Amino acid sequence: MLVGYVESWDQLAGKGVIAELDLSGRLNEDAPRFTVGLEDLDLAGHSELRRGRYVRFCLESGDRTAARRVIIDRGAERKRAAQLSAAAEDQVDGNDGRQYGTVREVVEGRFGFILLDETGESVFFHMSNAEGGVVKQGDTVSFIMREVTQGKHAGKRTCLRVRRCAARNSTSSAGAAAGNGQKSRAAQDFDDDDEFELLE
Repeated sequence: MLVGYVESWDQLAGKGVIAELDLSGRLNEDAPRFTVGLEDLDLAGHSELRRGRYVRFCLESGDRTAARRVIIDRGAERKRAAQLSAAAEDQVDGNDGRQYGTVREVVEGRFGFILLDETGESVFFHMSNAEGGVVKQGDTVSFIMREVTQGKHAGKRTCLRVRRCAARNSTSSAGAAAGNGQKSRAAQDFDDDDEFELLE
């Protein structure tokens, strides 16, 4: 069976979308998406599908676009709860709105991109906003996300006060995309641009 994350679920319509997770259990931006309907659910008891739940599912040979025999992946949900608990212990500033993710890419040691745990989106950060030293590809980090208000990148989001989560980094390296020596398109868009340096 495949492992997925419920990206959307319309309770009234009884349909939604499941994104397949990678081998390390992370959601990537380009992950395959599959439709799911009430007739595809194989849920026992009072379990219900909703956005944010982790599931296991099958694909039929004739239809590779729809998830079938969907069940809740309680093991993945327990693991996720443990990760969130560990993340809460890492948080020393109290409830300051920190989010969590994995460093997907670092470009020339100056800036990079973080894959958000919750959504799989990729968000920019400048290395000058890394607390406690340099972060590297594969690190699990916490950060505060803000919208840029000035310059040519106004309206885009950036990660500030980026901090490594030491308790979780021993298992996080598989979550980042493998580097191939080439800059991603997103990295090229931000190249030679220091507008994000020491934002906040």
